[in-house]
Amino acid sequence: MADVEKCFGRIDILINNAGDLIERRTLLEMTESRWREVIDLNLTSIFFSLTKAIAKELASHGIRVNCVSPGLIDDTRFHGRFTPRETFEGIARTIPLGRAGQPEEVARVIAFLAGDDSSFLRGETIEINGGMLMR
Repeated sequence: MADVEKCFGRIDILINNAGDLIERRTLLEMTESRWREVIDLNLTSIFFSLTKAIAKELASHGIRVNCVSPGLIDDTRFHGRFTPRETFEGIARTIPLGRAGQPEEVARVIAFLAGDDSSFLRGETIEINGGMLMR
């Protein structure tokens, strides 16, 4: 925190944004080192930035901490590397809105969270998935 404040002056918003597939491998191709790399990126990183705990701890300092959880988002490097286009489009058709999200739609939610209109939000997870996870 001290290094960030020294470099930028203050913290206005924290965005938890971690996770990647790194690469697709079959079970037979998986090595222990690659497994640990995937686990560190996708699980351990979450352990070290628990949104609700950090939000509670930093609220008295005026720091807002929330989580943005995008669903299927088009035009991302992740899907460009790992998801064949026809597979991607098939998944997109299963979303209640009938399409994948766009990076700009995620950016607008993040901008909202960084602005004054969200000043009373703390420790929330905002799902941006077109209804994909509705039950």
